[in-house]
Amino acid sequence: PAAAATATPGPGPAPQPAGVTAASGIPCDARPPLNRALALSVQVMLDGFDGEWGFAFIDIECGVTIAVNPDYVQYPASAGKIVSAVAALRAVQAGAIAFEEVDQAIREMMHFSYDFDADYLESFVTAGEIDRVLADSGASELSAMNGGWTHAMLTAADLARVWAAILDGTLLEPEYAEYVLELARTDVIEVEFQTFPDATFTMP
Repeated sequence: PAAAATATPGPGPAPQPAGVTAASGIPCDARPPLNRALALSVQVMLDGFDGEWGFAFIDIECGVTIAVNPDYVQYPASAGKIVSAVAALRAVQAGAIAFEEVDQAIREMMHFSYDFDADYLESFVTAGEIDRVLADSGASELSAMNGGWTHAMLTAADLARVWAAILDGTLLEPEYAEYVLELARTDVIEVEFQTFPDATFTMP
């Protein structure tokens, strides 16, 4: 990768004044060199990788997006399913469907990434409503859902913007945002997929 990391305004709370200590304990004006060091570390780790890639994270406390290869667009595979889940929950908020109709599918999609659950969620919403989730997250014109997760093309930064917009309440009401975030915080790995660590593993 040859592209340098870029820092751009991101969604979420307004940037804090320089010198103000955020919840992490690191003032916003002290973070730029740390952000650049992280981006450089990612570049170094992937140096020589035979393929294209993009990387991004959003510092929502200071309102900055850090991206490496920011214009690289790719099919996000299952990572794009979160947009479908948000679209379904927005339909719940609007009173178009009952939460109980999508709860189990969202849980299984978040925990097991089942394709049929994501497809089921999309059956409750229109292609335009799915696309609108991406637009409302502040995504760039480089990315598009194209009506559903199986046709999505996203930059790393725009996928990060979706999660930031969940965190800051842009996309979902608080109870549904917390519901999604709680599912994201927990993992449920079926036994046949548990490969590391296991009972026989010891540190060398």
